[in-house]
Amino acid sequence: MVVVLYEDQRGERGDFGFHRFVCQYVLDQKPGLAKSVYQLEKQVVRSIVCKGNGNVLAKCKRDLKKLANQFRKVIAVYDQDKLNELLNLKGIQCRRALLEGLIEPCDPKAALDIVFVNPNLESVIKTIQDSGNASSIDSGHFIKALGKDLNARDSLFIQCANLPRDVRDKLFAALPDINRLVAKIAEFSQSMN
Repeated sequence: MVVVLYEDQRGERGDFGFHRFVCQYVLDQKPGLAKSVYQLEKQVVRSIVCKGNGNVLAKCKRDLKKLANQFRKVIAVYDQDKLNELLNLKGIQCRRALLEGLIEPCDPKAALDIVFVNPNLESVIKTIQDSGNASSIDSGHFIKALGKDLNARDSLFIQCANLPRDVRDKLFAALPDINRLVAKIAEFSQSMN
């Protein structure tokens, strides 16, 4: 089983929509992993929402050994736009420098993989909105989601996960960072079978 640590948080109503969106893509890419997205979330790829990038890093530093014993792989997802501040770095940093800064204090390092969302989750929402592929979703959802309304954000991502497969494929093609996350989850999940 794989666990994904997110710096975001879910709304008050339950499901973490971004994780559902990611899991739907995993299932689209590797349909043999589970019979449904719900089964995939329960049996193959779990999520832990940490409410801030500092909390993701703290969890990796503090709990990685425990998580590595419980799960086959731990993937930490960070919005890239605030990492310089988190790591006390000045100037523009390459991804390698950011990765080293995030992995270095963690043990066991081999259990951890990191994915960046560049620059942040709002840019994912904006890319979906601008693509025109999610035109069936009310524009008010996008406005609220971009305004950091957590329930609207969860609802928006769940609606995107439920779009027809051909539309999801178009969205997926426009989101390279999400593509990397899905590929890592699928790779680690596939190696469990």
